[in-house]
Amino acid sequence: MKNIIIASSIAIASLGLVACSSDAAPTPTVTVTQQAPAPTQDDPPTTTMSNEELYLLALRSMDNRIIDNASDGELLEVGYSVCDVLDAGYTVDEVIAYLAAEMARDGGASETYVEAVGYIIGASETALCPTASF
Repeated sequence: MKNIIIASSIAIASLGLVACSSDAAPTPTVTVTQQAPAPTQDDPPTTTMSNEELYLLALRSMDNRIIDNASDGELLEVGYSVCDVLDAGYTVDEVIAYLAAEMARDGGASETYVEAVGYIIGASETALCPTASF
């Protein structure tokens, strides 16, 4: 009895395959007439990055202890705050003094904070708030 069930199942399955293959249209042939040129080393990469990604990339490449210990969210928050403060009319010197003082509240070498603030303001000007007047 098992042999009959197995044989029937195989027969039905193979009939389905035969039916599908006999009704199928012939496979089209594709002919390539021209090959695309191979990319050269001079071709720039086609990857585009958002302004936020560029900002974070610039900051992460600075090798600054303060920046390295901050999360991406924290760096973006500070960057957009810099844009808002500059748009409100504060000078870059005022922003540097304020941010360095805020960052130094946790303790540490003040020159490290001033350096980090300089990097943040520079990256913010370029990537996050290019319309701000400085």
